[in-house]
Amino acid sequence: MISTNKLIALLLLFMGGGGKSSSPSASSAPAVPADASSAAAAAAAAAAAAAAKARATQNAADAAAASDAADRAAAALSKASQAQSKARSTPVAWPQAPSDQLPPFPGPGWRSAVPTPAAVATRAQQLLPVLWSQGQGAHKIELTAGSWTAYRADQMGPGIRGVTAWVPRSQVSTSAPINT
Repeated sequence: MISTNKLIALLLLFMGGGGKSSSPSASSAPAVPADASSAAAAAAAAAAAAAAKARATQNAADAAAASDAADRAAAALSKASQAQSKARSTPVAWPQAPSDQLPPFPGPGWRSAVPTPAAVATRAQQLLPVLWSQGQGAHKIELTAGSWTAYRADQMGPGIRGVTAWVPRSQVSTSAPINT
């Protein structure tokens, strides 16, 4: 069992080193990857609450629940760390000019990218700090995994920032214009 203090210290270290990613969403589109560090923070808070209850009640069942909560928090922290490591180690996309055949974004010509390809999820994680540095609603359109994808900074919940991914409703040429 990992101690609550150790778990919180790990979480703080992780969030300080990897940055906090959260996402705003004015739409019904799912987050592409929802901020894993937010999930880890929520799991750590639940673990701390369970540990406090176990200390207060001195109940074996509460102690077991606290241990389980700490294990879940550690797993969430590990998952967050892996997602951020993958995003850091994946090469960033080469700058591209979006096709002039793409519909205006945001707009009815786009749909959420579900199911989300792994390459799109990784790129969304990479764009999290970039888009959020410009604020909620900031977006970028790129050719990712052979499809035009729009990435938008969206609020996913109270204090949770993320990036949603969108693809055109109709097929669009994947040839990017050549800038001369």
